[in-house]
Amino acid sequence: MTAPQPLVRSLVPESAPVELVAYYDSFAEYYRQCELQTKRWYVRTVQPDWVLLDVGANVGVYSALFSRLAPQGHVHAFEPTATSALLRANLAHAGATNVTVHEVAVGASTGVQEEPIYRLWGQDPERQAYPFTTIDAWVAAQGLDRLDVLKIDVDGFDLEALRGAAATIERFDPWIVIELNHALLTRGQSVSQAMLWLLGRGYTEALCLDEENFAFKRSEQDPRGPRDAIAVRYDREPLILPPGRTEEPVSGVFAGFANLHNGAAAEGDLLRLPVVPTAGALTIPAQAAPSGPLAVDVELEVLVGRVSVACLADEADEPASDVVTLSAAPYPQTARVQLADGAALAAFAVAADAASGTAAGVRLLGLGATRVVEHATTPSPVMRADTRRFALDCALTPRALPVPGREIEILPVQRMAEVLGFERAYVPEVARYDYDVAGFKSEHDEAGLFRYLYSQLRPKRHLEFGTWEGFGAMLCAESCDAEVWTLNLPDGERDANGSTVYGAQYLPDDADVPPLGVAGDAGDRIGWRYRAAGYGDRVHQMLLDSLELDVREFGPGFFDSALVDGGHTPDVVGPDTDKALHLVRSGGAVIWHDFCPDPGVLEVSPAGRGVMQAWVENHDRWRIQLKGLYWLRPSWLLIGIKA
Repeated sequence: MTAPQPLVRSLVPESAPVELVAYYDSFAEYYRQCELQTKRWYVRTVQPDWVLLDVGANVGVYSALFSRLAPQGHVHAFEPTATSALLRANLAHAGATNVTVHEVAVGASTGVQEEPIYRLWGQDPERQAYPFTTIDAWVAAQGLDRLDVLKIDVDGFDLEALRGAAATIERFDPWIVIELNHALLTRGQSVSQAMLWLLGRGYTEALCLDEENFAFKRSEQDPRGPRDAIAVRYDREPLILPPGRTEEPVSGVFAGFANLHNGAAAEGDLLRLPVVPTAGALTIPAQAAPSGPLAVDVELEVLVGRVSVACLADEADEPASDVVTLSAAPYPQTARVQLADGAALAAFAVAADAASGTAAGVRLLGLGATRVVEHATTPSPVMRADTRRFALDCALTPRALPVPGREIEILPVQRMAEVLGFERAYVPEVARYDYDVAGFKSEHDEAGLFRYLYSQLRPKRHLEFGTWEGFGAMLCAESCDAEVWTLNLPDGERDANGSTVYGAQYLPDDADVPPLGVAGDAGDRIGWRYRAAGYGDRVHQMLLDSLELDVREFGPGFFDSALVDGGHTPDVVGPDTDKALHLVRSGGAVIWHDFCPDPGVLEVSPAGRGVMQAWVENHDRWRIQLKGLYWLRPSWLLIGIKA
């Protein structure tokens, strides 16, 4: 009997995951989060009635996704290798009745050809005789009367597949989504050759996704005449990927003893395992395994030989999970095996790997089980790409009625240069977040955004409410030539009980871990980071309550930019904003930190609620002083341009 493979969910941004029940074990982790930008693009682009060709369908991640996105359309999946059996199994699991599988290779010519085709990239290709077709020949034979997307990923045969689709491309003008990389070298071709071929057929624009996938579509006729270059844009929109599953440790799953079989022996804590089937050397019985997806983690020290580990449905049965092998190493190793249903678990087994042909010596250091709970992740409306603005009065009170004129525009960070008139495009330092925006940490997740803003705003004089340890002032000073004025309470911010609100920061590059309970915004810790970075001569440190700041010391329009990030209650944000708007010149920028309309942020962040409440109370008189106001998505930043 063959154990069912644990279900693998391939994450799809802004949509439900694609479920795989048949796949190559060595690629299981890859499938979980593969080509996320490309999948997001398909989710946003494919229409319900489209016809798509999936050339190089592999195990069916895209075919299953296309089936869901185009329920009134049709998908044709091409897979010539033995992988087609896995493809069919996954399509059956998905109920993808609008997908037709074609077990034929696609190239530049038709007929049976002996060619090396990769079933698994990274392993040797399989040279044998395959039936080949061209897209043009296949379209003619099928009588296809529509094609909206031609997706090509055939590990080296990509340009040949294009050449065999020339007439189809001219006839239907589809989106072409093609993987272009070093795999073309296996056929003596290059990415440049493929690009030139597409340019010669009128494709002058491409969107690069996941570094190696390119989405091509012919642009409208240029009145200046034919263009002689392909403009490549890059998907710079950050990916927000909150976990699609949670893991809960489960105690008491395994018995506290092991059974030795077929000559396996224990010498103290050293286990000597003979070469027998996986189930036949050492087994640890299960006694309370929960139902549902289950992961079992083992820690071993393999001293001699190579071992296989697996879960069993019966102590003498074949594996009920995937099988993982570990070779001898001078350090402890961990392995994880997964079951589709923990209720089937009877025992955990270790044996010398039969393929090695030699006995093994190991120490078992730990064994545990984890319940895997899969769940869908749904972004809040303000995080959706098609949401352009939000109603301010509904942010804190969702049931409130929107008030005309009290909406705030949402500016995706990848469009900042276009909208704000900056010279350079924003390339995120962090392009992928494995958590939602509520989990953002400014010093890690927004540092690059601050650097970009300051480098493009180029203030000569910058005002900052809230110094803390000086990280923000340091970012400003290192990104432009500004002279910085920053103010902070001398003894830091305290709560109603007199306790420290802001502890000492600990950043990845810090040499020492600060002690717990130390205020990061008091005493000599105020501003230490900009001083340590050598910017002390450009920073004016003011130690006072911002309510005491006398704007007459500077005069209207003295500053080119300001950051409001001191106290975060409405009674502090209000006066700080009034002063910032008075002191920043026309055309200058005011930035508010801890501003984010995402409900998850407002639920967990008192500072976020305080800043939002300040805007609810003061929007009408502040907004008329600004010619532009934008929440930068995804971030905790609001930016206004002074009128």
